[in-house]
Amino acid sequence: MAIMYPSSIDGYNATESEKKFFNILKEFLPDSYRVFYSIRWFSEKDGIRKDSECDFLILDPTLGYISVEVKGGLGIEKDGDQWKLILGDNEYRKLDRSPYLQAEESMRYFKEYYEEQYGFFYKGVYGFAVAFPNYNINHNLGIGTPKILTLDYRDMSNLEHRIREIFNYWKGANHNFIAFSKDQQKKFVNLIHKRVSLSAAAGALIEYRHKQLNQINRVQDNYIYFLSNFNQVYITGGAGTGKTWIGIKKAKLDAENGKRVLFLCSSFHLMKWVKAYFLETPNADCLTFKELIMRNIRPEDYDKIKGHKELTGVENYIEKAKNLKKYDSIIVDEGQDFTAEWAYCTRFFLEDQVESDLYVFFDEYQNIFNRDFENRFDIKIPPFTLIENLRNTSNIYNFATEETGLGRDVIPNTIEGAYPESIELKNRQSARNKLESIMNTLIHKEGVSNKNITVLSDLPIGESILLGHNTLGNWEFNQHGDPVMSNEIRFRTIDEFKGLESDVIIYLNHKEKTEEKLYVAYTRARFYLYEIKLKNK
Repeated sequence: MAIMYPSSIDGYNATESEKKFFNILKEFLPDSYRVFYSIRWFSEKDGIRKDSECDFLILDPTLGYISVEVKGGLGIEKDGDQWKLILGDNEYRKLDRSPYLQAEESMRYFKEYYEEQYGFFYKGVYGFAVAFPNYNINHNLGIGTPKILTLDYRDMSNLEHRIREIFNYWKGANHNFIAFSKDQQKKFVNLIHKRVSLSAAAGALIEYRHKQLNQINRVQDNYIYFLSNFNQVYITGGAGTGKTWIGIKKAKLDAENGKRVLFLCSSFHLMKWVKAYFLETPNADCLTFKELIMRNIRPEDYDKIKGHKELTGVENYIEKAKNLKKYDSIIVDEGQDFTAEWAYCTRFFLEDQVESDLYVFFDEYQNIFNRDFENRFDIKIPPFTLIENLRNTSNIYNFATEETGLGRDVIPNTIEGAYPESIELKNRQSARNKLESIMNTLIHKEGVSNKNITVLSDLPIGESILLGHNTLGNWEFNQHGDPVMSNEIRFRTIDEFKGLESDVIIYLNHKEKTEEKLYVAYTRARFYLYEIKLKNK
């Protein structure tokens, strides 16, 4: 049974013929084969971007790869240069071009992409074929459509043999063929995962992601209903397990049911993002802990404690404060950022110490401020635990756990994705050049939107490789909001971006840091992670 990527295409907008071919490949090809479905790729000619897709890419570990274009319908006809897909009686669809040409273009793209990415010639078989799994091809389709490269209904019951025949055909055609080494196989597989990941970041999997989100929404709704008989709970889980989303859902549900709700966290940037989901929600306040304190004690009292990063002594003023605003439900996100004193103060804002809701979400692996709330939230029962990562590809999450030793109890995502790229450079100028090159490649060659990229740094921009400059080449860094202009790229420190996520992360790693900070940095990336490390830190 072949190894399929993805393992199932039920959530994809696949045609019936693609589903049929996918299942036959999965069942009849040996387990040494890898098969990739629906790989989007982009090219540019005369300044015009062209979006293309490879239906299937089949990798033989000893030989190389072939790209396969699949056509369904009830038949196919060719009249001169015009191709028609027969859909029924007097019903057909004109094809833009030959399916054989489509498959050939994909074949050439991946060979050239490999050589461009790795800087040396591809050595191995590369070829293409076209599959018509619903019907037989009994007539000659003309020049450029050899029978050996045509898979029809008759071949579906003998597919392994026919795929091997096609590989052998191209082995003879590729006169420069050299055995496909294990190292080259590994590089090629990661290259395909990279293309899939970057095309996802470029929006190629929008429909699939919507379906996946709908499924995740249902699961998270079930979590909330499961906990509905517990009004005060801890919920813990590693990065990407959906803590913030569940907190938002709980808060909105309570507000819609007429409760006065407070969504509370420590981070200004996280709170700014969360507020967007409550714009039309009545009875809900979204505040950082510092904002909550400023609203509820006298300005002169706040002035006495604001110089302390942790607002040391705040409980003295909260205990004495009059007319505190009370809430029926308080949701605390990123609870590991709270001190014991903050946790203690939070309870003062509950309308009823027993009956009001208090949900505290936390992850001890992301405790980058080294704080301890010491159960001064005073919740009596043990934490409920979320164990499935819903954010990162499995290769990104596994990389994070391998590098830090943290979060090993979390089940990775089923989407494998590409292995992160970690580049070590000797000086800041080399690092700046590499950063600019990555951004240019992502946006101009890979088609990723600048809004889906975040440059993450362990140092503020003034101390980073950027030396305080807000521009690099044609790019301008946005340090506060989301990119608006096409030349803007989001820049954040680890502390600022904790609790948030981005399709692509370019992480600037200047110096040694705690495992917790590394874990947070790596797990901000959904689909692709670059790390630029300085040697002489």
